[in-house]
Amino acid sequence: MKNESKMKLHIEELKEYNNLFDIKERKDLIGQTLTALRLESGKTQAEIAELLGIKAGTYSTYENGTREMPAELIVRTAILYGLPADLILQTETRNREIYDTKKQIEVFNEQMDELKDLLNAKELNPDVKEFLNSMTKAFESIGEQYDKQFNQDK
Repeated sequence: MKNESKMKLHIEELKEYNNLFDIKERKDLIGQTLTALRLESGKTQAEIAELLGIKAGTYSTYENGTREMPAELIVRTAILYGLPADLILQTETRNREIYDTKKQIEVFNEQMDELKDLLNAKELNPDVKEFLNSMTKAFESIGEQYDKQFNQDK
């Protein structure tokens, strides 16, 4: 006699999930979540690591996406923050466009910081410096508007 109560497998959802992000990108997403949670808690990596019972250097590798966090640590982390583990694992992040947009915003902000550093470090012709400063401010304004719009659309 056949057992009729088999669990339904969600094969199409798994295929969709597998096709959106590679393993490195998933580790990056999880690392970004860990970083955001830690910063929101006001704790350092060393403090979170101690609470989880691991070394700070090990925890750092999870935040920067170079290593995968073991299941037991994901459970501990979920308990620590009072969140479901799937939130930490980013299982609901299935939109490649949002991920790519977030990366573009990060790159844009890094480039703006580099430009500001360059403007402060170099002796430039005053007219050139004024022009670059006005351009920097304009791009910052555009970046802020884009960031606000992106966060509203999520």
